[in-house]
Amino acid sequence: AWNSAGTMISGRRGHTATLLLSGRVLVAGGFDVNGSPELRSERFDPVLNTWTQGASLNGGREEHTATLLDDGRVLVVGG
Repeated sequence: AWNSAGTMISGRRGHTATLLLSGRVLVAGGFDVNGSPELRSERFDPVLNTWTQGASLNGGREEHTATLLDDGRVLVVGG
């Protein structure tokens, strides 16, 4: 079944979504609603149904990859 999630801080497209070890989801990169590269990331907490601001990328990215590393960090490459 599908449920609606809380509203993102910044709507986007062309981003990645990575399931973190904590059960939260990291959304990174893509383009914002105006078509500008999105530098910020956001984390979704499915328990609280909330979004929080994450770290910024070094540059805007679309069509990149985001890989969860064994130590819990996320490696963002390409785009």
